[in-house]
Amino acid sequence: MVKSIPFWLLAFPLLAITKIALSLLGFIVIPIALPFAKVVFSDKEPPYPGWEYKILPQWANWIWGNDKYGTMGNKTQVGEFFAPESFMAQLIWLAWDNPANNLHNYSWFAPVLVADKVYGNPDVNDTKAIAGCQLVLSGWVAGFYWIVPYGNMKRCLRIRLGYKIGDKLKSSGLSVLPNPYSKFGR
Repeated sequence: MVKSIPFWLLAFPLLAITKIALSLLGFIVIPIALPFAKVVFSDKEPPYPGWEYKILPQWANWIWGNDKYGTMGNKTQVGEFFAPESFMAQLIWLAWDNPANNLHNYSWFAPVLVADKVYGNPDVNDTKAIAGCQLVLSGWVAGFYWIVPYGNMKRCLRIRLGYKIGDKLKSSGLSVLPNPYSKFGR
């Protein structure tokens, strides 16, 4: 583990800068690409009524798309303010809630990880309304997750930096996410 720390200290800043730059670029690319999004056949169960599996054109989808939910998302907090099928809701879903989401298709941004060590609360989860802080290590990578509820426990500050590392083998994406207005216990 000690040998991996210097590599992590070099690799993470480069990957984080790349992720941040591509995420910011998404605020320009996604509004240009969104009018050209197409509905494609999907055997996925619709997460809400009226949902269609739409994807951005390939030139934009490879980085800024969302392979799991497409452009219309899963109706998280966006649906509170805009109709989920509206242009604005899709823009917020792709550019703010899930920025540069399809980078998880590339191994440096989403290696297959198993948690080696967990410091703090291992059960921290905003959707299950479990507040707290955790630092998870897996080989040369790390993931930090912090949930601070407020507003009668309906909203939370959600900060995730590093890789999403679970307790089972899975593809885990690099995340640089400060969300000051996330739902707490969806």
